[in-house]
Amino acid sequence: MKRVANDSGLDRRSKDAYWVVVKKCLEKFHGVDAPAALEKAATLRSTIEAGGEGSSGDMIYHAEPFYVACDLAGLHEVCEQEKVLRQHAEEYRSIVKLHR
Repeated sequence: MKRVANDSGLDRRSKDAYWVVVKKCLEKFHGVDAPAALEKAATLRSTIEAGGEGSSGDMIYHAEPFYVACDLAGLHEVCEQEKVLRQHAEEYRSIVKLHR
């Protein structure tokens, strides 16, 4: 039986995998170097897990990691996010599958 971390129903391993995908998306699709990608993802995760101001708590886990990475990279326009996703859909699916 998996140990549930909180009321989101996601265990720690699932959350860790989610943030690895966010980090990989920052690197692969937004050209962020690995240390900066790790810092961006870890900072947002810490803010969310601490229930920081403006944090939506575990609701973030309902969003695709790709879109979280886009926001962290400063790409906020939905049409631009969709354009990048269409260009890299197969690679994104591979990243997600690898880190499930």
